[in-house]
Amino acid sequence: MSAPWEPHLITPDVVAPGESVALGELLPRFLDWQAACWPRLATALAGLSEVEQRSVQVGERSVRLQFNPGRAVNSTAKVDAASIRERPCFLCAGNLPPEEKGLPFGNHLVILANPAPILPQHFVLAHREHTPQRVSGALEGLVAFAVATEGAYTAVYNGPASGASAPDHLHLQAVASGLLGEEVHAARRIGAGELPGEPLHEAPGVKVWSDTSSGRWILGAVGSPDAVVDAIRRLIGAMPATGDRVEPPLNLLAVACRPSEVMVLLFVRDAHRPRVYFADEPERRLVSPGAIDMAGVVVTVRREDYNRLRPEDLTQIFSEVSPPPNLAPLRGALDGRI
Repeated sequence: MSAPWEPHLITPDVVAPGESVALGELLPRFLDWQAACWPRLATALAGLSEVEQRSVQVGERSVRLQFNPGRAVNSTAKVDAASIRERPCFLCAGNLPPEEKGLPFGNHLVILANPAPILPQHFVLAHREHTPQRVSGALEGLVAFAVATEGAYTAVYNGPASGASAPDHLHLQAVASGLLGEEVHAARRIGAGELPGEPLHEAPGVKVWSDTSSGRWILGAVGSPDAVVDAIRRLIGAMPATGDRVEPPLNLLAVACRPSEVMVLLFVRDAHRPRVYFADEPERRLVSPGAIDMAGVVVTVRREDYNRLRPEDLTQIFSEVSPPPNLAPLRGALDGRI
């Protein structure tokens, strides 16, 4: 039996005593409170001020390239079955440091501050049980969190073969909204009354599109939470899980973009890591794309990679991890034909 979460759980009144605060307003206070009593987190957040960034044009988009050595453990994590079995799970309650606390969310998730942040407001939502990373168990929580934070935070999901450094423990991540290029692009188009790509499907409560203009294959849905969840499930069901994969390789991003509406972006994946990740030096580049990378902030953990990566390198990386589209089965699934 897994260790109980109670020693690590706090209630909102610990962070905001005597106040009734919406979740989107509570989370920055929680982060400050947690940093004040957890030195490791405080050091990591302070280190973000030293993170270097530069813009790179990829396709029709500007991508932010980030030099963030604090993410080295995540970017180089061994995610094969043998390595996973040999290490303690860092998302289980029994393996958390005493200083690390969390806010309950729903019946199954706990919101934790990310001690290896990519962006200033970076959280992890860990499942209370040690259950495998599966989109089937994550999608509703992803959308529910996006809705609950009312557009203040963007929730992301990394598939077990698409960027998750803990594929053995179901979890989401969340960052402040408006910092990821693909999210901003899509939300701006929707706000202008347009779809961000080629229309695929429209039904009561939802619109679905496909977009390859960023050099990545992105499927998107916007509408009521229930209708969007249904559309995304249909899309995933029409995508093949080849080889020994337990689900189709993918990343997800969810954000509330209008009152009572949510937008989900699905990044279709074909490989966990590009070929340059495994190349010999000096050609090797330690770029291991997850949802945040696919959404427009590409993390590098070595100075040489940050300095050397060019637009054509990122174009190649994205083309290797994101396949060309085959829309026919997706349309069929959305229309109920398959």
